[in-house]
Amino acid sequence: MEDLRIDEKLDQIIEMIKTPKEVFRPKEAAEYLCIGYDTLQQLARIGEIRFALNGSVRLFKKEWLDEWLEKGGTR
Repeated sequence: MEDLRIDEKLDQIIEMIKTPKEVFRPKEAAEYLCIGYDTLQQLARIGEIRFALNGSVRLFKKEWLDEWLEKGGTR
């Protein structure tokens, strides 16, 4: 029974790896950009990095993060 649960979890992890992430929460976005969480929040606040709100949570599309990098943001 334990082996079955492990196999199911491994299948879930493999699917997550195969499917590229398109929308990031702030912590994930900061890690993707290799910048600090507070730096990301400041850049979003001043309009340097685009985001959308889901309630009170900022969400960052990978496309928007890549645009910021292409415009000279650092990674």
